[in-house]
Amino acid sequence: MIDIKLIRENPEAVKASLKKRDIDTAIVDEIKKQDEEWRSSLKKVEDLKHERNTVNQKIAAAKGEGKDAKSKIEEMKRIG
Repeated sequence: MIDIKLIRENPEAVKASLKKRDIDTAIVDEIKKQDEEWRSSLKKVEDLKHERNTVNQKIAAAKGEGKDAKSKIEEMKRIG
């Protein structure tokens, strides 16, 4: 099994190795594309989790001060 890190950092070496074995090198480009999409999606998820945690803290602070937190709760529903 090839480490994804190798494909990310040195795709040309992987392609050269595949060419030596008479294997189609287009798979390397497809793997890189899929990896980039996955990493982008993962970043979006992590950003949403961070936003959710921030809003949760604001809700807790507002309730602790006895303030109305309805707008923050609506924001949480949108994020969720």
